[in-house]
Amino acid sequence: MIERIAVDRLSKAYAAESVFKSVSFSLQCGHALALTGPPGSGKTTLLRLLAGVLQPDSGAIDRRGRLGGIYSPEGTLLPAYTGRQNIRLVCAAMGLAKRQTKALTDDVLRLAGLGAAIDRPVKTFSLQERAQLTQALALCVPADIVLLDHMPHLWTAQWQARKQQGAALIFVPPSRKSLALADYMLCVKTEKLFRRADSH
Repeated sequence: MIERIAVDRLSKAYAAESVFKSVSFSLQCGHALALTGPPGSGKTTLLRLLAGVLQPDSGAIDRRGRLGGIYSPEGTLLPAYTGRQNIRLVCAAMGLAKRQTKALTDDVLRLAGLGAAIDRPVKTFSLQERAQLTQALALCVPADIVLLDHMPHLWTAQWQARKQQGAALIFVPPSRKSLALADYMLCVKTEKLFRRADSH
């Protein structure tokens, strides 16, 4: 099975205070990793390192395949643009042709289920509406590695389907129930990796 991402002894500190000292894991296609730990333990920092937004102080990250970026209801969408315009901006950033853009837009609109609200500026969206559009984008945009940060609710069935299609998923679980999606769990605070006993 293809290894999509490998992390070796990653460390990061802010103002001489260590966030984590030696995080290591690897994730194969079709598997999911849940990042756990109390608030402030470094889950979002780790996602930003994996996405290349931040650079580690030491250690290495080996990505194999297309990275979808970090999807977060608080950070993915541009507030001044409508939901539909945000979808088109994502398509443009990916370099999609006009026909591909239309097909992906149709898929996102159907999955997000926002109706007429899609043509409102995102700054008028509720948290739930932002989460619905962001998660629909994350599901529909072609990617081998997907990073999800603090979604208030995960569409477990749809993400299981994406895993079966070969995607590697790394996410911050919004609830204990959402841990059912994970094959592995990494406690960022203790830097320990666990395999879920009832995962395949």
